[in-house]
Amino acid sequence: MDSWNDSLLIGVKLIDEQHHELVRRMDRLVDACRRGEGQAEVGKTMKFVVSYIKEHFKDEEELQLLYEYPDRAAHKKLHDHFVETTIDLMQELKEGHSADFTEKARKLLIGWFLMHINNEDKKVAAFIHAHGGMMFTK
Repeated sequence: MDSWNDSLLIGVKLIDEQHHELVRRMDRLVDACRRGEGQAEVGKTMKFVVSYIKEHFKDEEELQLLYEYPDRAAHKKLHDHFVETTIDLMQELKEGHSADFTEKARKLLIGWFLMHINNEDKKVAAFIHAHGGMMFTK
């Protein structure tokens, strides 16, 4: 599965690189579930995703603070909710993953994240660009 495409680029190099890596890892997680890989392997990938998400959101929030993005509090709430949802998903994983878990992981992780990039992160990038922030595009 490859959920990434260049329409997800927002034009901020660090964030684009992190988004790409996160989508790649989330795809890997869903593929591992579909292949019936062991709970330990799926759990290891899930732990990486949670850790990387937290780092990524911290970087995004620092950029928003730096450029005084006016909707940063609301954006942070979206991030916090996603982290909580992902941690809840990890708890479910401890009970064993099933086809239901696989579909739930795909929707909650990849579906939410892609929508968030397109709907929220692109607004942040446009604001940064409009306020003199350096944009890096391909």
